Amino acid sequence: MKFMWVAMMFGLFATTALAQITYEGGDGTSMANAVVIAGAMGESDGVDSEYVWLDQNFPGYASDGQALLQDSAKVYDLLTIHHQGKKYEVYFDITGYFGK
Repeated sequence: MKFMWVAMMFGLFATTALAQITYEGGDGTSMANAVVIAGAMGESDGVDSEYVWLDQNFPGYASDGQALLQDSAKVYDLLTIHHQGKKYEVYFDITGYFGK
């Protein structure tokens, strides 16, 4: 019973953390137009929010790879996906939560 309570509380916290995340920046088509994950407290909810954004913008996508990139003072996740027969590279600016 105690385990279930802890699991429920963790799920509630995770849902609350993701609810505070907003998406700013661009459409993710390049580093200059990267989707900025705002409000993430750390890598766990930040990375989860990347997949939420992908689900919202590319429903039913298939993941094909991920890379970590750095450009001067910023850090990016590059996710390669397939959606409706096309390949996309989506850039996320993760500077705000990288390493936390």
